[in-house]
Amino acid sequence: MTLGVRHTGIVVQDIEKSIFFWTNVLDFKIVSDNLESGNFIEHLLGIPDIKVRTVKMVATDESMIELLWFPEVQDTESWSGSFTSTGLTHVALNVKNINEIIDKASRLEYKTINEPRYSVESKVTVAFIAGPEGI
Repeated sequence: MTLGVRHTGIVVQDIEKSIFFWTNVLDFKIVSDNLESGNFIEHLLGIPDIKVRTVKMVATDESMIELLWFPEVQDTESWSGSFTSTGLTHVALNVKNINEIIDKASRLEYKTINEPRYSVESKVTVAFIAGPEGI
């Protein structure tokens, strides 16, 4: 039985740009920022001598995003930045005012991929904003 989503993990190549986007455009708050290494993370990922910086952030409703940056690994093979590429392509967020978010993103020079539009079921308004690395 699934009780809910704990967090969404996003591997990034530029951690500082990604933190800026999530905190300054989408108003997430950082709750932890750690450089992890050692037996536990090596066992978890199956990679010896690995180091990963993990930055966990929460929205007002306590939903969580975790940015992961591997300082010694620059692997961009699986993510091409397109919606159809293998890997994480988007994170759906509930927001109070989508137009306010789009305006803020535009002022900070993030690209809005489309104008807001009601979903097919007319339950929500949807728009895509490309953050760092196309996510």
